[in-house]
Amino acid sequence: MNIVGGAVGALCEAYWDAVMSTPSGQRVNLLLEHRMGTVAVERLPVGVGVRLTVNRRGALWVRIPPWAAHKDVSVKSLEGRWRLDGDYVFMYEPPVGQPVSVRYPEEKSEIFLRPRTRDICVRLSGDRVTAIQNFGTDQTLFDPVE
Repeated sequence: MNIVGGAVGALCEAYWDAVMSTPSGQRVNLLLEHRMGTVAVERLPVGVGVRLTVNRRGALWVRIPPWAAHKDVSVKSLEGRWRLDGDYVFMYEPPVGQPVSVRYPEEKSEIFLRPRTRDICVRLSGDRVTAIQNFGTDQTLFDPVE
């Protein structure tokens, strides 16, 4: 399999599991903006979280990103009617058609990409790239690492 076929196949699989509907409720696994079937997901401004709107009654699980501190997670509009369940926020029955916000601070971090001969520093805020080392070129999509 070539890189394009492999990458496209992997993206398709991730997209199919973005929102899973089961008889017990819905699970939101991919926190990118999308409207799929029974749940709409919107990203809130940087550092805040996601807003979800369900259009079917039932329980809702929302995956918490691995970099988010579970102790700092909160759910607006459902005070006292949610709990953490492993790596998910569980809501018994969020209101149909009304947005609910799951909030978590985006941790700042640095990673290093090692494509061939040098390390490339990448600064992240949660899972968003905020800056990348560009080695003096001005043809990058992100701010340079200073």
